[in-house]
Amino acid sequence: MSATRSLRNMLIGVVCSACIPLSPLAARAAEDEYAVKAAFLMHFINYVSWPEDVLGGANDPIRVCMVGDNPFGDFIQPITAKQAHGRPIELVMDPGVESERRCHVIFFSTREAAVLRQQLTYWGGKGVLTIGDTARILDLGGVIGYITVNNRVRFALNHDAAEAAGLRVSVKLRKVAVKR
Repeated sequence: MSATRSLRNMLIGVVCSACIPLSPLAARAAEDEYAVKAAFLMHFINYVSWPEDVLGGANDPIRVCMVGDNPFGDFIQPITAKQAHGRPIELVMDPGVESERRCHVIFFSTREAAVLRQQLTYWGGKGVLTIGDTARILDLGGVIGYITVNNRVRFALNHDAAEAAGLRVSVKLRKVAVKR
């Protein structure tokens, strides 16, 4: 076997063995990303105010609906043990169109513009905090979009969409949002 072929085989072996540990690291990075996004979601609920007639009775829950896949995994479950605005938080996974449950917060996992536009038309409206897994949602009328800046999870706000939905966004939340 020639020295060139031997060197090439050795390099291929090194590259392949170096790639194997990257798979768990990439999975871990995605988990970390959604742990941060789930924590942000709880803060969004705490720093947004809804019109009084939207939330129902004093003991009615704030309903967080997940439309589409749940990229958060188990990281989303702890919010159901918390309260916001003195109300329990209820998690509704993929509510059907026939759902009688009113959603106060809706997270859209899709990143496709046409699908987002359709879902926002159906689910969005007065008193609904719409959140997307991409900043694209802001251009389509959503209120909050997750973005990545310098490998860190951040978010941006669409103030006009919040106002149109009758939501009041705290100054504290507006200060930490990324300007677009």
